[in-house]
Amino acid sequence: MVAGKGSLPDTVIRLTGGKNIAAEVNQEYFKASYDWLLQNPPDVIVWTASGSPEQSHSFWKQLEAVRKGWVVTGIDPDLIQRPGPRLPDGIGMLRTKLEHFR
Repeated sequence: MVAGKGSLPDTVIRLTGGKNIAAEVNQEYFKASYDWLLQNPPDVIVWTASGSPEQSHSFWKQLEAVRKGWVVTGIDPDLIQRPGPRLPDGIGMLRTKLEHFR
């Protein structure tokens, strides 16, 4: 599942100074096909599932961001995917992790 335009994760990414490539799709959430991801390759992937992209499916190794290791992991998804009093903490954590890739 990918967070698109108008979703909370889209807002979080923008607040960190990042650009959500999925914001070009006019849906809050959608299932991105492998073809869509290959045609719209992200510079950095924010991975909130357990493990890592390459552990979940061999497809992910086709993306340059994964091959370079430009994957943000280790952030509790509740901090950046749920509105609440801890959201500013999640935004700060994500901003700090994204600084490594700028």
